[in-house]
Amino acid sequence: MNRPFIFEGLDGAGKTTLAKNVATYTGVNLITRLSPDEDAKIKDLIKTKNISVEEIHRLYMKATHSHLVDVVQPKIKSGDMFLIDRWIAGMLATHVLRKGILADWTIQRYDWKPVKSLDCIFVRVSTKVRKQRAMARGTLTKTDKSSFSTKAETVHLQFAQRLYRRVILIEATNFNKQELLEETLQILKI
Repeated sequence: MNRPFIFEGLDGAGKTTLAKNVATYTGVNLITRLSPDEDAKIKDLIKTKNISVEEIHRLYMKATHSHLVDVVQPKIKSGDMFLIDRWIAGMLATHVLRKGILADWTIQRYDWKPVKSLDCIFVRVSTKVRKQRAMARGTLTKTDKSSFSTKAETVHLQFAQRLYRRVILIEATNFNKQELLEETLQILKI
């Protein structure tokens, strides 16, 4: 693997499992979309203050951009190999579909140019399988229905194509973890 990769895909597609398996197999560092501390701060702020959906979006995008500048960009510059589990495209798609936020201003407001050098593996799986996984994990809620639609996947994929250098689609049809890992490693040329 000679390039950093971002794993994107809808909830329940298997991207986190796949990213963890690739990181374990290769020994490459797996980065989360935000630091756990920053994510906890934002969630705590949402619980304790009455803030608008737009402000929540701004907080997450500002934190994501800071993460890019402080963590990801130095790794890109130094040539370090790393993987990121669900990042900017997923967050934008979620905010657009679930919260009705227009995300173009976010793309224009912050400098995302370093992201354009990164490749993305977009994990796709059928809606039925995603719903089954979310129900099994207990993460399917009434408000999550939009995230299982074809529209959600289309919006997410469009953001990925706008933000990243290259998007590689992986169809996780039967979701045999070992087969999916082997297919991904072939794509990554490992």
